[in-house]
Amino acid sequence: MMTDSRREFSIIQQYFAGLITTTSPAILLGPGDDCGIFSVPAGQEVCISTDTLTAGVHFPLDAAPAVVAQRALVANLSDLSAMGACPLTCTLALTLDPQSSTDVWLAPFADHLRELIDAYAIPLIGGNLSSGPLSLTFTVLGTVPAGRALRRDGAQVGDDVYITGHLGNAAGGLAQLQGGGSRSPVLLDRYQQPTPRLTTGMALLGMATGAIDISDGLLADLGHVAERSDVGIEVALEQLPLSGALLENFDLGRCREFALAGGDDYELAFTAGVAQRPSVAAVASATQVEITRIGRVFEGDGVRVVAADGQIVPVARHGYAHF
Repeated sequence: MMTDSRREFSIIQQYFAGLITTTSPAILLGPGDDCGIFSVPAGQEVCISTDTLTAGVHFPLDAAPAVVAQRALVANLSDLSAMGACPLTCTLALTLDPQSSTDVWLAPFADHLRELIDAYAIPLIGGNLSSGPLSLTFTVLGTVPAGRALRRDGAQVGDDVYITGHLGNAAGGLAQLQGGGSRSPVLLDRYQQPTPRLTTGMALLGMATGAIDISDGLLADLGHVAERSDVGIEVALEQLPLSGALLENFDLGRCREFALAGGDDYELAFTAGVAQRPSVAAVASATQVEITRIGRVFEGDGVRVVAADGQIVPVARHGYAHF
């Protein structure tokens, strides 16, 4: 009978060793040794991010392997996009039920992960395999020109506040999955197959003053920007970009709740000076990603939502709480 260590290395060799499919000269050594090795181009800095996703918390227990791969890697790639970073490489620590360590789960998971690695040119250079309840921890690394990374602490009083794409679609898709009723392909796709805004993030270098990706909810994530930048952020309720699919499936109040606090959209929220409005519009056109101005930065603190008449709108929930 194969020992535990031999089984571990057999699984790694069969499903993961071939995931270093890029020809990037930066990758010097991939899976199979104690460490992976990569080089950093001159004049570049490394951005690194780690996220853990757990079954039953970050995705349904019965989620398809391809959905698990997509959501887990994109959650990390979205952090790179918020920094304006270009993907370089990644590692994966996978905790897996031994009963699932077969072609039934691992084969489609590895196949879809390979597609993502090819699409985003972010080869896997190492990681770990362990036994237990299903969870995945990706660590992603990207590069950005020295001193130019987008950060949370750069928002300035008077800046505009922008969002890419639409808000609330992923939360709407999750609500439909949990509710068992009618399901919108558009909403389900945004929850199950999110897309990181990497190209848009890189295009905003030198233009955006502050940025963050929307994973926990718009208000919660903008709150991090406000706190780090020592400013206040105002969001105009009527300017929230809501998709037709969301409005067709939920009433307006629920749509706005999803948009403000739902999370999981992995869109970018960023700030930029008023003089940058033409440049922001040019980025939207060049990257073919809708960008909507939803508010402003003011002297103060916290995040507030205002109606068209300027009155502050009370909001019960700001986003996902990790603990």
